[in-house]
Amino acid sequence: MHLAFQILPGHAPRRHHFQDFFTHQQLPARPRWALANPCHTRWRLTSTDSISPDAAAAATAVDDDTADSDIHFMRRCLELAQRARPSPNPPVGCVIVEPDTARVLGEGYHERAGMPHAEVNALRACSGCSDAGRLADRLLHTEWGRAHGWTVPLGAARGAHVYVSLEPCNHYGRTPPCTEALIQAQVARVVIGVLDPDPRTAGGGAERLRRAGIAVQVGVLAAECATLYEGFTHRVRYQKPFGIYKYAMTLDGKIATATGDARWVSGSASRRLVHALRDRCDAVVVGGNTVRRDDPELTVRDLPAGVTRVNAPQPLRVVLTRQLARLVRDAPDAKLWNTARARTVVVTAHARETEAEEAVRYLRLRGVEVVSFAPTASTVPQALAWLYHVGCCTVLWECGGALAAEALRCGALHQFLVFVAGKIVGGAGAPTPISTDWQVSSMRDAWPLDIRRVQRIEPEHDVLITAYPAAPAATAPTDAP
Repeated sequence: MHLAFQILPGHAPRRHHFQDFFTHQQLPARPRWALANPCHTRWRLTSTDSISPDAAAAATAVDDDTADSDIHFMRRCLELAQRARPSPNPPVGCVIVEPDTARVLGEGYHERAGMPHAEVNALRACSGCSDAGRLADRLLHTEWGRAHGWTVPLGAARGAHVYVSLEPCNHYGRTPPCTEALIQAQVARVVIGVLDPDPRTAGGGAERLRRAGIAVQVGVLAAECATLYEGFTHRVRYQKPFGIYKYAMTLDGKIATATGDARWVSGSASRRLVHALRDRCDAVVVGGNTVRRDDPELTVRDLPAGVTRVNAPQPLRVVLTRQLARLVRDAPDAKLWNTARARTVVVTAHARETEAEEAVRYLRLRGVEVVSFAPTASTVPQALAWLYHVGCCTVLWECGGALAAEALRCGALHQFLVFVAGKIVGGAGAPTPISTDWQVSSMRDAWPLDIRRVQRIEPEHDVLITAYPAAPAATAPTDAP
């Protein structure tokens, strides 16, 4: 996942979903639609080079005979996919088109795990686009449909072209395989963004469609689709969520002043992008120090103009601490303890002290969930295992330097989003993004990052850097403590 924005002069923004930012079009310096009014802004993505190694590998299979119409409808699939956050399932969008007229017969997206997938929702939507001559035909129950309690809109999509951002599933889970629904609907062609990394499908869906006589094309907008599935792909391959470390720092590398003041390092435009990023993540993680110092709310509130919230609950708010009693004592009225708008989970080391047990009761009375593990040197591995267990694909780390260093050691961080503000605060005691106990003795042993994108965020002139670990994220530098 990456944020890649530029504010340019132009029309007042239209209403659209977050994926509209991922249009991957290089804009001219002075677009034709630019207006003289500098108060009007428009947000557009400028390029597509920011992609994780796993996502890049998933985007390698690309067909050469891609038509402009295929790109158009696949982009619509990406827009639909980002209307929901169905973790642990991937977000998928589907568009069904009448090939002769390019008329859209039906659209759909996967709303939530356990509910019908995007392809089935799009097939069902076809009935609203069918003419009267197809009415009786589309209501027929096939043997497959009767077996699973579904009505396949037979005839409504016969001979149609189907566009889907991820390979249709070919296995039985909480829902039947989408390949069989497409076959029963008698579609003529299926265009796929990327193949499914899930080993239960992994190319089998495309092959099943081909064996049924359906034309299949794979790889349309593959890079964009692979970026959308970074979190899902990482979760499937490594059995842990994809971790994004987001922070804002001054030009001299400080995330706050020596007195702890951090409001605000970056500008308002950058902060709105962070809210949009939260909306795409399943969980937001902080440490106890951040709760005490900043009292964050960690909800999605102030989105960029034109962006609508996904059809999903607020991200899960997760607090990691080994000193639960002290945290509750120091921050008894923290905003995170208010669970009316969002769910909060505290991950801590198990303790039987009376004060710790009282802290657990205090939090649970306020609706906060407390997950405790046996005392260890770090709560990060247990937190990762728990986040994977509850179905998280993408986790946003908005923590301070101490927890970030621990997360880096434990292989929890897979992407870095760094907002750099044109400010200098100085001070040897001012905190940095990675705490001072993380150190190497030689520059050649420094942790390498692969910088994929550098952007300027207007109007405050912040710079957004997107980077990925160049070394395996599960291994710390040899000199690190």
